[in-house]
Amino acid sequence: MARDELHAGLLATLPNLFDDALDRIKLALAAAEQRGTVDDGPPPTRDDASKIRTAAKDIRRRLEGAVMRFGVKRTRPGWRHSITAEL
Repeated sequence: MARDELHAGLLATLPNLFDDALDRIKLALAAAEQRGTVDDGPPPTRDDASKIRTAAKDIRRRLEGAVMRFGVKRTRPGWRHSITAEL
């Protein structure tokens, strides 16, 4: 496989990997707010939670802008990309 094909494949999967990570952040924040985590620390303040949500929305907006600007065609990552991203 040519180098630019690998690069194009990686670029096509990155938006979905970011979306998945942002979804996990959203779930972790919701769990922390409900005290459903194992963490002994205090839950996030409303202000902190709001800032995190705003930052996540901003990242999603920027990501979509980059996808549109550069014409990236989204594809779901294969298992190798998913494992690599998690590591």
